[in-house]
Amino acid sequence: MSGAEAQTSADGYAGALRFYRAAAERGDPQAQFLFGIQLESGVLGPVDVGQAVVWFRRSAEGGLAVAQFKLGTAYQQGRGIALDPVEARRWYRRAADQDLAEAQYNLAYLLETGVGGPRETKEAVRLYEAAAKAGLPEAQFNLAALSLTGDGAPRDPVEAYKWLALAARSGFAAADELMAQLAGELSADQIAEAGRRADGWMAHHPMLRR
Repeated sequence: MSGAEAQTSADGYAGALRFYRAAAERGDPQAQFLFGIQLESGVLGPVDVGQAVVWFRRSAEGGLAVAQFKLGTAYQQGRGIALDPVEARRWYRRAADQDLAEAQYNLAYLLETGVGGPRETKEAVRLYEAAAKAGLPEAQFNLAALSLTGDGAPRDPVEAYKWLALAARSGFAAADELMAQLAGELSADQIAEAGRRADGWMAHHPMLRR
């Protein structure tokens, strides 16, 4: 690329970034989120994670679930803002209440492990189940694990095997390992029943087939 071409490209990126910023400054939550993504990724200019979080917050306060999730992640990881798992829970909750599966999963994990507040395993199970039903394999795996321990819900190894089978079909390798361990505990009839449940679930969720 010649110097002139490089300058033209740089000018184009700068112009695109100005466009995103102008749209964000008009107060549209979607534009604010997209501007934050540009600042976080550095696709159109220098990376500025701190400023990205500022715009994620504005978008989150405007009610955009994916921005609430990003803000919760920033607080959970301490990226671009001080680590604060209590605030992570709060923002994940707002996104989870809008049925964002990734937020439901992350909040469930914090509740299960007691990070940022007391352990709430029953609520963790409820949230894992919601995210699992949305097709998130990591949620399906964690829900299965809690179904095996009976922590937060009655122990149900057949239901656990069903969720593991679904996670495995999505390529979640850890599910195959746990299924192999669980198979030694279940009868052939129980494994067959779990398979039927998994097939039935997939039949009712055709858009989630992988």
